[in-house]
Amino acid sequence: MDFFQDVWASFSNWVARVFDWLPAIDGSVGLGFDIATMLTIIGATGLFLREQARTALSKNRFQIRQEASSTAAGILVSFIERISRLQSDQIAGHLDVLHNAWRAADMIESTAPYFKKEVTESISKIEQNAYEVFEDTLETRYTLKPVMSALGHDKYFDEFWENALKVRGLIHQLRSGSKLLSLTGEFEQLCEEFSSRNTPPSEEEASAIIGQYVGSIMGQDSDFLSRTIFKEVSWVYETLRPEDGNRVGIYLRGVKDAIEDHNETEDYKTLVKELGNFYMNALTNNGRVYVDGKLSEPLPRVVFRGIEESLMKFTTQIQFMLSDTSCALGLVLSHKEFTDESFEVEKTKYREELKAGILTR
Repeated sequence: MDFFQDVWASFSNWVARVFDWLPAIDGSVGLGFDIATMLTIIGATGLFLREQARTALSKNRFQIRQEASSTAAGILVSFIERISRLQSDQIAGHLDVLHNAWRAADMIESTAPYFKKEVTESISKIEQNAYEVFEDTLETRYTLKPVMSALGHDKYFDEFWENALKVRGLIHQLRSGSKLLSLTGEFEQLCEEFSSRNTPPSEEEASAIIGQYVGSIMGQDSDFLSRTIFKEVSWVYETLRPEDGNRVGIYLRGVKDAIEDHNETEDYKTLVKELGNFYMNALTNNGRVYVDGKLSEPLPRVVFRGIEESLMKFTTQIQFMLSDTSCALGLVLSHKEFTDESFEVEKTKYREELKAGILTR
């Protein structure tokens, strides 16, 4: 628009000068040309200049859009290639190792397979590769946002960043799972040691151990805890007092209070008391708690299952991110209208194909 205004201003100045050059017109002076004809020429010239300005602007905008589309396509293709390679070459193989460990533990009814060197190394590699995915997403964010905004595709970028934040949350869960698996493994060994004693541990000795393990839980991911250790502890109290219902919400609020140094709240006191009682009972019963003839699950098994669940969620989220990116790439390359509505329609189609296995073949 600025370009058109400049051209029109120049043209207007030129017309003004033409009229300044015309001699004064009175009844005794005749001109060698017809003024009406001159005005027609001036009007035609003005129209021509306006069309030239519009054409130049249109070509300029088209060129900018083409360059932005080409840049966006390059970024999207590169991202898809890198993340797909990380998922297929790295994460998928380690996932098989975890599945095999789970089956082996079930067969021999022991948690020992969870702590084999290849399994713990696979979990560590998974954490590392998952973080590489998030780092790559962060780097892509800074180049992708301005290009997609220039094309008017903010909806896709919002989805891209939302997926990235979900990936970050799942990485936190995997890290907590890895830490808790190590802690529950150590606790299980202590339980075996105390169970083999002829005399139970002293109150002071047991309190120190319980305090250590209860404290180590406070800084872990809340979602992971709610699906694993807190769920198991809640099961014990739900079995003892069904009228009290699920306790997980109380435990989560207790952890929040602990993080904020609100150690006098009822939720915090309930968390410490019930978690401490659970660990105390498990300490002299090979790491498990008996309630009404029922036996709680071994904590390493509970945590290991949580790790597998988080990993499956992580791979699913990566697939959704790749699917959405493929959808955006298709729209950019096709030069079709890329509105919020069109993106949602195409995204739904791509995700349906993903669930049907079409995009993973």
